[in-house]
Amino acid sequence: MAVQADKQFTEALSGLDVFLAELRRRTPRVPHASIVAGDLDLTRFGWLDGQIVPRAVITLRSVGCAWTRRGGGCTMCGHYAGACLEARPDPERLVAQFETAFAKVDWARFPMLCLYNGGSILNKEELPDAALDRILASIAAEPRIREVAIETRAEFVSASRLGRIKKRLADRRLAVALGMETARADVLALCVHKGATLDAFAAACRVVRDNAMLRLYVLAKPPWLTEAEMLDDAVAAIKLAESLGAAEIHFEPLTIQRHTLLHLLWTTGRYRLPWLWSLVEILRRVAPTPVYVSPFAHLPRPIALPHNCGRCDGFVRERLLDVYNRTLDASVFDALACACQDDWRSALAATDPRPLAERVLADLPGLWEAMERELPAEPRSTR
Repeated sequence: MAVQADKQFTEALSGLDVFLAELRRRTPRVPHASIVAGDLDLTRFGWLDGQIVPRAVITLRSVGCAWTRRGGGCTMCGHYAGACLEARPDPERLVAQFETAFAKVDWARFPMLCLYNGGSILNKEELPDAALDRILASIAAEPRIREVAIETRAEFVSASRLGRIKKRLADRRLAVALGMETARADVLALCVHKGATLDAFAAACRVVRDNAMLRLYVLAKPPWLTEAEMLDDAVAAIKLAESLGAAEIHFEPLTIQRHTLLHLLWTTGRYRLPWLWSLVEILRRVAPTPVYVSPFAHLPRPIALPHNCGRCDGFVRERLLDVYNRTLDASVFDALACACQDDWRSALAATDPRPLAERVLADLPGLWEAMERELPAEPRSTR
């Protein structure tokens, strides 16, 4: 039985590798020359020294995440559709993107800056030193910025790279965010297709903790998990993130972005986004651990968000993303109620006895058919 299970897992992982590589090959993108500014989001807030403050988010458009280009990337990630066509990033264009967005911000109102690139800021192939050093110099010259947050995959974490950034930022606090996603190795490999191990991730966390503030991301709801499996895994992952020394834990409910495996599963009725009631239940179970719920504002913008019945979605989302995030107190959910909670409890009772690998293998043929409909084999020109 174990040999058969191992064979199934290998077949499922290999099938995902091939499918995701082809999906990325067909993903429409834009020429680098047409990208004149990084995306600027001034609607978010965060915690700084125990206070709620606005944060500015600048996302550079570069060549895309190295794992996406090398191994097909993660099942839910739509960032690659916003990446440029060029094989190598142009430092001058990246600096220009940053400076154009940076100049639009009133830094007297935004003491926090999040610098993203749809991949890994620490990867020189995505953000060359020639661009990074000039960007950091601009940040260091703005005394009102008190914290800078960056995102990276674990394999690019190094003490020397972090030391270089900290030196150029002078006395600013540096936060480094890593996508831990799950507490289960099989979910990480198949449902997320992360291309990394939990052991390697834990090692990277230790390096970050020694050099910066550690922020960890936890997902809800990777494909092929039932609602109850997702709920249990998210609770376990938040507890694992706490044990790894995360100064901040960000909860990332999945959304639907185009040109992703998740999108194809969703369009063919094989996937449902997480119930908002499940998100509430997860936060209740991990309380009083403070967990920030990331806004459903990925880039490119999602086309569908976590939901309940439609009638209560607005006020439950508002309670999650605004009221709870400003207090980190799960008691703000106590008065919430809707008739659709009975349907949610029915969803929690649903089970799937199949191993994860079997679920993946069962859906792969339908995914190929859906990709042929959505993204025909001949790539679409974006020029």
